[in-house]
Amino acid sequence: MGAILLDVALLLLFFAKFPEEEPFESYAMSMFLLIVAGAVTAFVYAGIQEEKYKIDEYNRDNNPTPEVKKRRALINTVCAALMTLVTALYVGLGLALDLWRTAWWVFAVGGILCAVVNIVLDPYRNED
Repeated sequence: MGAILLDVALLLLFFAKFPEEEPFESYAMSMFLLIVAGAVTAFVYAGIQEEKYKIDEYNRDNNPTPEVKKRRALINTVCAALMTLVTALYVGLGLALDLWRTAWWVFAVGGILCAVVNIVLDPYRNED
């Protein structure tokens, strides 16, 4: 965060000191974007590195209990059935009413309903 804030401050100081002419303006914006790219790279790298220290979550996800396996199977079954029905609805609307171009929204609704199923049936819902 400090690099981005310092970068903005440097850019403002640069434009206050030098005129907004072509070579100076291009150099300033190039340096600004270079520093922002470095800061974003650091954010992404730190986020990836943080995940490797969450051993409890890794073990929980990769060695589930039989109850969790059943709950996941139920979630997969409900979502598969839901998306099959959504596809049937899309084909039905397309064939019956020629809504091939405008009935695409049923897939978005199906995806949202699958997300709701995942939230409601989440086996780790009560855990922190």
